[in-house]
Amino acid sequence: MIQEKKLMYCKALVELNEIIKHMSLELQNKIPQEIKQEFIKNMDKEYHFTYDKTVSLEEQKIMPETQGLLSAIYSNYLCSEEEKKKWKEYDNFYKQEQNKQGNIEVKEMFPKNMQEKNANKVQTQTKQLAIVKEKNIFRKILDKLKSWFLKK
Repeated sequence: MIQEKKLMYCKALVELNEIIKHMSLELQNKIPQEIKQEFIKNMDKEYHFTYDKTVSLEEQKIMPETQGLLSAIYSNYLCSEEEKKKWKEYDNFYKQEQNKQGNIEVKEMFPKNMQEKNANKVQTQTKQLAIVKEKNIFRKILDKLKSWFLKK
């Protein structure tokens, strides 16, 4: 089971790397080189993914694992400072809810030194989130990325 998850993660890195290649240079430069190298080092060398330029990012046929990684890349490196604060609040809220429901196993996606650098950049206050019915977070991210790709 663990091996299967690792294989899916390695395939998702292939898709994520291909998506990053199709981002504008401005966005690509926001993602630290060490992170991109880590993706390349850990991706599945036998899996191939082709980014279809004729459809939007939202319409690409990507794995759920890739969607999760894309969300993490967006929240850590591509979004504005205001959006980063909202992500931080969302993450804190989610972790609190999960802890209330029982133990949660959280894996670190990025190296600790990168997390510490980002933590030093953004100082946020913990606020209680109000639940608002609107587009879900993933839809907002895809819409934002889609707008960036259409600007090319």
